[in-house]
Amino acid sequence: MKRKWTGLSINLDELAQAIKEFFEARSFFVKNNREVENIKIEAIPKQGVHRILEPIMISISGKPEDFEICFLAGERSRSMARLGDLTKLFGGGWLFLRGVRSEEELGKLEREFWNYIYPLIEFLSKKDKEEKT
Repeated sequence: MKRKWTGLSINLDELAQAIKEFFEARSFFVKNNREVENIKIEAIPKQGVHRILEPIMISISGKPEDFEICFLAGERSRSMARLGDLTKLFGGGWLFLRGVRSEEELGKLEREFWNYIYPLIEFLSKKDKEEKT
């Protein structure tokens, strides 16, 4: 899912750091990469801690006053559920179940992520305004 903000002025590095901390607090390994107008964050679920089967990619692109956050995940989970559905008759039901569980966990995590991001952006925007005055 993708969300866009315009007319604000926030420090995108602070935003990226807060997103990194969000995933680390939930026991993910986190890697980030900074380019000119793009920050990529990869959150990798730890085995045995999460039912999520794939890394989550977050990208922050644009400028501090006009930026976009993209949450990408779920393709592997959907593929596993489809494959498991096709092979249920041959013992592939566990693939289906793992894929569905992963999709459910991703859905919960994404809702939690966006519920964290909205107030965070509001806070960072106010903080930036206060620093400029």
